[in-house]
Amino acid sequence: MIVVLIGGVNWWVGRDTIVITFPKEGSEVPRCLPTFGGTGKLASGHHLWIAVQFSDPSGESRFLFSRRAVMNNGKWHANKIDVGGEKQALSTYTIIAVDVDQATDDMLKSTLVDMSFSGAETEKKGQDLWRISYQEYPSGAHPVADVTVTRAQDQQDSCNELTDKARRKQ
Repeated sequence: MIVVLIGGVNWWVGRDTIVITFPKEGSEVPRCLPTFGGTGKLASGHHLWIAVQFSDPSGESRFLFSRRAVMNNGKWHANKIDVGGEKQALSTYTIIAVDVDQATDDMLKSTLVDMSFSGAETEKKGQDLWRISYQEYPSGAHPVADVTVTRAQDQQDSCNELTDKARRKQ
């Protein structure tokens, strides 16, 4: 019983220490958010992931784990976060900092869906890489901070599209 209580207290303490400093609540953001960051620390063995909450076609909320944050000396950031898909200008999204335990971190790092063997129109083998979204947080994942943003009308390229354009210019 005491072990369970201590684990719960450790999770609660870590939960209150993560703060999002950029972007600010209510900001308009491009489709490719260049950086997302803040301050705080997590319990030993935990990692911070950035998830984007969106509505699926039936109106249900889903969570897409986008990127693992880099944490260093009480500050953290994650670069190149896609906020929604094509034609989603002026849509509202919640971007969430999620505390995950080691097992969940391992699962998220290895999660990949390769569509190359499906009947759907695809890219070359290995290039159709999709992420899995969730209706609820996986066990071992706890939201610790969030910010609601609106997609701006301009800058509609995804992070991959912007990267590809920059590489072609070189």
